Amino acid sequence: MEIYLYHILVYFSELLTIKISFMMKNREKSLNIEILKIFSMRMSMREKRGISPVIATVIIVAIAITVAIAVGLWITGIVGTFTRFERIEITSAYVSNKTTTAFTISIIANNTGSADATITEIFINGVPIGSVGANQTNIKGVTVKSGQGISGTIVLPATTYKSGQTVEIVLHTASGKDYPKSVLLP
Repeated sequence: MEIYLYHILVYFSELLTIKISFMMKNREKSLNIEILKIFSMRMSMREKRGISPVIATVIIVAIAITVAIAVGLWITGIVGTFTRFERIEITSAYVSNKTTTAFTISIIANNTGSADATITEIFINGVPIGSVGANQTNIKGVTVKSGQGISGTIVLPATTYKSGQTVEIVLHTASGKDYPKSVLLP
């Protein structure tokens, strides 16, 4: 005895219609799949449409300009990082106080560079400040930020330095640069 259970029609995107019949006969299952129709989607080359060569050229040029701008900005950022520099300018160095025991030299320095500068040592006539018996305040060990300045004093003993002598003061930074200034002791 042959029993038809049901028929299912399935449509896939209006392209394929499949009739599936399930049949049972003497407890044996069989599956019959009939393909009723398949639409072939053959289109001639005349029916296909694409973008025009002018529009394609405009798109390619726009992409090339965008990439060039992005690379340019990226390079500018890298170059800006590696081209930072420090530049200390000693704008003023003069003897502000003279006593019988010491000369007090006032110093004003500005960082006109694009990077911060740390003053690690002060040299007096080529000798580190600690070796000549001189003292300093607000100069050695100070970090001068870009665009800012510092002011400090150096006290030279009158036993080592005499009136009329020219003293060369050099500010040495962590990057290894030296910034000299000469001062005439009164």
